[in-house]
Amino acid sequence: MPGEANTVEPHRGTAPIVAVFGSSAGRPGDPGYEEARACGRLLAEAGYAVATGGYGGTMEACSRGAAEAGARVIGVTAPAAFPGRSGANAWVGEEMPTGTITERIHRILSMSAACVTLDGSIGTLTELMVAWNVAYIAGLAGVPGRPVIAVGPAWAALVPELAARVATDASMVTLVDLSMNAWMHELYKVLGLFIPLIVSNCLPLARLEAFAAREPVLPSLADGLFMGIGFTLALTAIGAVREVLGAGTLFADAALLLGPGFKFMELRLLPEHMGVLMMILPPGGFLVTGLLVVAKRMVDVRAGKPIQMAGAHSAG
Repeated sequence: MPGEANTVEPHRGTAPIVAVFGSSAGRPGDPGYEEARACGRLLAEAGYAVATGGYGGTMEACSRGAAEAGARVIGVTAPAAFPGRSGANAWVGEEMPTGTITERIHRILSMSAACVTLDGSIGTLTELMVAWNVAYIAGLAGVPGRPVIAVGPAWAALVPELAARVATDASMVTLVDLSMNAWMHELYKVLGLFIPLIVSNCLPLARLEAFAAREPVLPSLADGLFMGIGFTLALTAIGAVREVLGAGTLFADAALLLGPGFKFMELRLLPEHMGVLMMILPPGGFLVTGLLVVAKRMVDVRAGKPIQMAGAHSAG
């Protein structure tokens, strides 16, 4: 509950602590604020204490959610680094002032069993990088590192890119691209599959609308039928190749989408842990699409069909 923050020792209490990193921006009612508040509440309901940077925005929202659910809330502040901020937010029960930003991050990590990174800017990125590095070093020493979880599409795009460029291990960071997956996982298991399908459906809908706007009804119906079949086959082929190469499975969880009667479709084609991570990430979709286009062109060339280049115009 709100009240004056107290300076305490970090190891008081028995509940394991989860660090939550996030932005100092945001106010009640904003989507990011309410998602962080839900994060704090769900962590508290799961039996965890929460440690944040102690100030406003996402940090306040997470502190608020945890405090409202009755959890221990710790705010690790850095008064010298942020002289314009007047102490911890009102939902922090225990404040721990530190001398520098670096000391602040390491203090939060040292007391935490895991860390969650929400949307944020350069400061949040720094916190994620330190947590990632600590987990990586622990792995080199043969010691299990604390779980590092990053929530949001920004981290889902950035972490694999950084891992590829600096040749490090992206598997140290568990990426959750949608807040629904992080905070309402059971609902996400039912609805999450349909979110990318909605995006995919926009492609044939735009194509069908463009054709039907200038053609009679019957040709439009035929066009819609065969375009739908074509897009379905294309997306199935792309998804199948990515799933086999990325996870070693084919039609995994088909029973969840189609019903128990389709359990027979779920196949494992490769041993576990032999998949290529890139294939199940967005770059894998572009790569597989490009390879399938090349394969189609090769088939057309062998069949003697003329190849029409995009944007090409005949002279005359």
